[in-house]
Amino acid sequence: MTRISKTALLGGAGFGFGFLIIFHVIHKAYGKLDLWGLDIFQFLVILLTFSGIALASWLNEKREEENPLRHLGILLAAGFIILVLSGLLSSSSTGSFYLEDGMWIPTTYSSLFISVITAFLAGIGAVIVCIRIGFLIFIKRNRKTQRHLIFFASTLAANVALAGIASGPSEDVFFAVSPFSEILFAATVIAILVISSRMPWIAYLTKQEKLQALLLSFFGSIFFTLNTVFAMESTNQLSQSLAYLHPALRIFVALSFLLGAGYLTVCFASTLFHLPTAEAFDRKKAELSTMHNLSKLVKNVLNQDELLTTAASLSRQICEADGALIEIDTHVARAGNVENPATNSNHPLPHTASWSAVSDTISKEEMQRVVSALSGTYAVLPSPQNKSLVIQNVGRDKRMAALQSEKLPLGSIAAFPLQTHDQVIGRLYAFKRMNYGFDRDNLNSLSAFADQIAIAVENHRLIKALMEGQRLEQELLVARQMQQKLLPSTLPSSPVFDMAARSIPAHEVGGDYYDVVQINDEMIGITVGDVSGKSVSAALYMAETKGIFQSLTKFLSDPRQVLHRMNEALYGTIERNSFVSLLYAILDTRSGAVQFARAGHCPLLWIHGGEWQFLRPNGIGLGLDGGTIFEETLAVETVQLQPGDIIIMYTDGVSEARNNDGEEFGYRRLAETVLDLQRDSADFLLDGILERIHDFTKSDVIEDDLTLLILIWKGN
Repeated sequence: MTRISKTALLGGAGFGFGFLIIFHVIHKAYGKLDLWGLDIFQFLVILLTFSGIALASWLNEKREEENPLRHLGILLAAGFIILVLSGLLSSSSTGSFYLEDGMWIPTTYSSLFISVITAFLAGIGAVIVCIRIGFLIFIKRNRKTQRHLIFFASTLAANVALAGIASGPSEDVFFAVSPFSEILFAATVIAILVISSRMPWIAYLTKQEKLQALLLSFFGSIFFTLNTVFAMESTNQLSQSLAYLHPALRIFVALSFLLGAGYLTVCFASTLFHLPTAEAFDRKKAELSTMHNLSKLVKNVLNQDELLTTAASLSRQICEADGALIEIDTHVARAGNVENPATNSNHPLPHTASWSAVSDTISKEEMQRVVSALSGTYAVLPSPQNKSLVIQNVGRDKRMAALQSEKLPLGSIAAFPLQTHDQVIGRLYAFKRMNYGFDRDNLNSLSAFADQIAIAVENHRLIKALMEGQRLEQELLVARQMQQKLLPSTLPSSPVFDMAARSIPAHEVGGDYYDVVQINDEMIGITVGDVSGKSVSAALYMAETKGIFQSLTKFLSDPRQVLHRMNEALYGTIERNSFVSLLYAILDTRSGAVQFARAGHCPLLWIHGGEWQFLRPNGIGLGLDGGTIFEETLAVETVQLQPGDIIIMYTDGVSEARNNDGEEFGYRRLAETVLDLQRDSADFLLDGILERIHDFTKSDVIEDDLTLLILIWKGN
């Protein structure tokens, strides 16, 4: 409901209070008014006034904040304030009443005002009691909760309605307003007992909250018991004030106070009975909270040091230990029965670990010394390595004999392996100063917690590996872009020839290389190379090969001399298990003569007069020999191109491309493809060959770097 609606309700309550004041002032001045229906109208005004107050209070409450201690505190404050008002009214001489026609009448106008204000405030207090206890009842509700509340509200309303329509002197005993009052009063008491019999929210309070609830309910029950007696006793001035305002209000206030007294009394007794189990409940609650915190920590494992420190702190809290330590193996490969390469024996590898500790009264150094003392029985984890270790009395345990003389502040130790799949990656240790400090619940909680920590550590390693892989992938992507820039961005164009080339690495970077250089106005140098191996190392050698080739072709025009000098430069730098195959040709653009040499590379394919021929001059790969063998085996060959002739230079990624049956694309299929597709456009022929290779392998993934360079001679 909006703020305007609540303001309207409170305004209506203020109007009702003003009406009651005026009505009783007139009643005091002129005596009892016997106008027909006036008593009923007064009853309706009282009913609507306090109903509006109740509705405004209910709407103003944030019911999503179900804090029972807050409601108990408000009840205690309301009971105390009403008790103080009742005491002030009783001790004040202005609060006296006298009997007139069986009705209590204030002696003076000041008594009238004080009695009306006190009765009105007591009525507001009764409304607060009903609303707050209503909120308490609905905490942890069940199917019968609403039914019980309706039963109480019905009996309360029946009592109030009966008092509103019944006639009788107000000095009578409380439940003698009418012949049915005793029955309704008994039904109301039964309803209060039914409502007060179920308080499930008490079990969910912590020990500290239970102690607070105990104090609040104890004093609250005393306050409301006294207020109930004062409201029921006809000789008490609070009861007289309520009866003077209206007998129905007296019934409502007294029964509401009785509800508060009964509910708070039962609350005190129930809390007192729950107090011995509060510590165990707090422990279970702390365990659940710790597990929840660790489950959130599992998702945020970018910093392993922070992860392990937090996990050690939570481990100490979960079993109320004096210290906790987490040991993570830096040698994760050391499983139970792994052969030690240093000794050729079937023993665990040397123990290396990183530590994260959280302590209260035990230092990290002391905990590490204890773990080191356990290395012969647990820390090295011989097979079977997936068992826990519990020492309940350190001073009498033989495994701790080496440290017993040092009198460390330790009484009991619990240790659990951190295991993922079949591999132990570390251990969780908990330490207590007292002997026999770990019960079964502690050990079960630590065991479950160790499993969660192992998952968190494994997630950290996986995420770290993934991030490292992403970083390398990004770096390789940059390397690929840089490598592509090493290849010619444009190829020479001329009316006498058409040229096209393409290089496709199998991975992010590759070892294939092609280049075209303008030696002079009439000579063009063309090369295609392949570094043995793949990926990064091949790409580095490819960049080195390019630099050497570019520097040599500026002043050497003989293919033999160029390859010889390149071999000399590479032999001293390239690894012994690596080499570079290269095909280098020089095209005379004036005559169409092609002079070329082959350093262990794929043969040159020459399409001439509708026939194909693979040319294989002798030569071994660059970097294999630094002496005379390379120079003696290297041969140079020359061919004379005619218009329409085609020169194909390629790497083994073309000829050795395999299909699903393991069959290679081969030299012959390459030559036949060129004959089948030969056109005047080198780009068309290049795309056609690559498409045929793709159709042959039926795969978008190539197994080896692939480079193809096509030269179509058109002639003059």
